[in-house]
Amino acid sequence: MRAVVSPMAGGTLLNVSFGASIAEAMRCLDLRLTDFPATELAVDMLYQLEAKSAAMAASLRLAQQMRGARDAAEERATTDSLTGLGNRRAFEDQLNRLCSNGDPFSLMLLDLDHFKQVNDRLGHPGGDYVLQQVAVILRQELRQEDTIVRLGGDEFAVILNDIANRKRLRRIAVRLKTRLQGQMSFEGQNCRVSASFGLLCSCDVDVAHPQQMLVDADRALYASKRAGRGRVTFHKREIV
Repeated sequence: MRAVVSPMAGGTLLNVSFGASIAEAMRCLDLRLTDFPATELAVDMLYQLEAKSAAMAASLRLAQQMRGARDAAEERATTDSLTGLGNRRAFEDQLNRLCSNGDPFSLMLLDLDHFKQVNDRLGHPGGDYVLQQVAVILRQELRQEDTIVRLGGDEFAVILNDIANRKRLRRIAVRLKTRLQGQMSFEGQNCRVSASFGLLCSCDVDVAHPQQMLVDADRALYASKRAGRGRVTFHKREIV
C-alpha cells in the first residue's frame, strides 16, 4: 500500500491506495476496475501494467518466431534436401569438433557401385529413389548419435562417435555392405547396387587432423574400388 497524509482542520486526511503490486492485490481481492473511483491514480498504473504485459508478450512471441526461423534456416543449411541426412557442412562441423576435442571416433566413407547404370537406365527419379533408400538403411543400421551425411552424388559418410575399435568398425561396415546389396526396385524395375567402403579409426593416427583423416579415408575407399568394388578397406590395412 501507499498513502498520502494531508493535515486538515480538526484532523487529517489519509488517502490510501495500492502500490506497485496492484495487479497482484486485485487478483487476491477479486477487484475490478469498476471498484475504483475514476480519479484513482491506480487505474492509470493498471493501464500501464496491461500495456507493458502486452508489449512483453508480443516481444516474446517475436523472439520465439525469430529463434524458430533461425533454427529452421540452420537446419536447412546442414541438411541434404533429397535424403534428409546431414550434408557436407554438417559432416565437416562434426569432424572438426571431434578432432579439436580429442574424442575417440571412427570415420566411414561409402560410395555406391553401379549407381551410374541405375541413373542411366531409370533416370533421375530412379536414382533419387536409390539414394533415399540408402539413407533409410543407414538410419536403420546406425545409432541416433552417429553423424550420417550425404557428401554429394552417390557418396555418403558416417562418423561413429565413441567408437575407435577396428573390429567393431569392421563388423558395422560389413553389416551395412550386406544390407545395401539387397534387392531394390523402382516402378517394377530392378535397381540393385552395392557399396565400397573406406574406414579409419582416430586411434590409428597420431594426431586427428580433419582434412588428413578425410584424405586417408578417401584413399581407403578408392582402394576398395580398385580391388573390385563391394569391399571394406581400412586405411593402409587389409581388404575384406
